[in-house]
Order: sequence, then C-alpha cells, then structure tokens
Amino acid sequence: MQQYLDAFIYKGNFDENEVESLLNELFSDDKTKYNSYELYVKYIQYQKQNFTACKRIYDKFKVRNLIESCDFMVNDSKDNLSSRFEFILQ
Repeated sequence: MQQYLDAFIYKGNFDENEVESLLNELFSDDKTKYNSYELYVKYIQYQKQNFTACKRIYDKFKVRNLIESCDFMVNDSKDNLSSRFEFILQ
C-alpha cells in the first residue's frame, strides 16, 4: 500500500479524502507508522497551494508548518529507533 500511495501522490490529481484516509491508515498501524511520515511530507509538498489540506496535516501533528512537522517526525522516529537499538544491543 505504501508504494501505491507514493505513486498516487507523485502522479497528482488525486482525491484528497482517499489519500488522507490511506495515510491515516498507515499512521495508525505501529508497523507502518514511521514509514507514513515520508508520505505525509510528500503529500504536503504536492499540496503547497492547497492550504486547507496542509492545515489538516499540521493539525494532526499539532504543528504550524512543514519544518515543525519534519522536526516532530524526526523526534518521534528517534524514540522508535532508540528502542529498537536497545533491543539489538542487549
């Protein structure tokens, strides 16, 4: 589904509701949550002119802009990576 969604976003001219629903589905699953971040950023990039769509994503992550959303995603991912590495190192 991730590759399908990536291609869908890249192609453009998509149904926002469908794309956001798929993004939310990926985000809500612990196995794909962190992979969804890259797709959220791509989605925002292709929606630059559509402030309403970007605002929905910013509101979801409680941020104000793309830079803050990227900071949130990096920090959230660090916690996940740290816990994975702790398991490997033990």
